[in-house]
Amino acid sequence: MREALIEQKGYRAEDLPAERTLRDILNRMNYRLKRIQKGQSLRKTEETDAVFANIAAVKPYNSGLVGIMECEASFG
Repeated sequence: MREALIEQKGYRAEDLPAERTLRDILNRMNYRLKRIQKGQSLRKTEETDAVFANIAAVKPYNSGLVGIMECEASFG
């Protein structure tokens, strides 16, 4: 949490309390971390194929993207 405030919001480290203090304050305010279920993607749109075709044209030999496209083709 503290690192995110420093990196993303631009706070200085000396201006923030310690990590444990931040956690204690959030716990007192009843903020709790909890796992959430990942959402399922919506239906495949017409733009999906165009996006994957564009990626394949830019990086045709990237094995990770080829694997994604093969999966997409087998399910679509």
